[in-house]
Amino acid sequence: MFALRDRLEEERPPREWARVLDEELGRFFDGSGIGPGAGTGVAAAVAEEVSEVRGLVRAFEREAGGTDVPIGSDVVHDVLLELAEAPSREAVRLADAVTVTSLTPGQVFPAEVVCVIGLNDGAFPRSPSFPSFDLVAAGPARRGDRDVRHEDRFVFLEALLAARRAFLVSYTGRGQRDDAPIPPAAVVDELKDYLGQRFPGGSFETRHPLQPFSPRYFACSGAAEAAGSAGESRAGSGEELFSYSEAMCEAARSLVSDEARSGTPARFEAALPEPPESEGSERRVALGELVAFFANPVRWFLRERLGVRLELDDASLEDEEPFELD
Repeated sequence: MFALRDRLEEERPPREWARVLDEELGRFFDGSGIGPGAGTGVAAAVAEEVSEVRGLVRAFEREAGGTDVPIGSDVVHDVLLELAEAPSREAVRLADAVTVTSLTPGQVFPAEVVCVIGLNDGAFPRSPSFPSFDLVAAGPARRGDRDVRHEDRFVFLEALLAARRAFLVSYTGRGQRDDAPIPPAAVVDELKDYLGQRFPGGSFETRHPLQPFSPRYFACSGAAEAAGSAGESRAGSGEELFSYSEAMCEAARSLVSDEARSGTPARFEAALPEPPESEGSERRVALGELVAFFANPVRWFLRERLGVRLELDDASLEDEEPFELD
């Protein structure tokens, strides 16, 4: 470790630094048991880590190897850290069935079906933020300056032109808390507007249910044959929803059979007993309890009648600094 410290304190050209780093990797990892045939476990994990570090060293040598200016180890460390955090620049390998890649320029290739996921409003196109002391970013844009938003719009157009048979786009269309509609990315809205003008009356949007056990996913299979009588089937509506989950299929079949028997979901086989404070046919209810019931009937029913509490523990910080260990 002392010898390594002495070597890191010197300044060297980038090519010399690449040689030194390779030697240090060889000193720390002698190569026994971490070759290509290391198998699985700790040895394989170490071999993968060493291979990635050597790849970073090679990338550093390619980028800075053209200069002979001596630099310190702190500069080498910053460059290696930046290379490690940067997106992978490896060429995309076309798979036999599915190729997964990031939506970046030059990474989208022609295919029968192209799927783009996560095109939510605010997430795409990207809106980079700059620190307040960045005077270059705060200044007026000049010809040739990079525009990340225009790059993202161009990549979306590349993905659209790469699709040979189908182009699928997914985004979160409803809020998880209040079920309020959420608009998609601006490029998706523009595409939908164009399709509406080019093909009037056509439907280009599929709205998926919130729950994966919705009978709409199994209406065309034997899992939800009684969905029509329960009012859940959407046959003939143009939706082509399907699912391969057997567990969700069983849940959908149970839900549909309960509603088909009684017309309303049967959650309890027998009536619940009267509350212990009830007196005959009259029951006195406090105003706060009445307000709590109408504010959230389901929560009141679970808490007061079933004794189930779903509230999370309060994880807020204390207002005062503690002076003793708990």
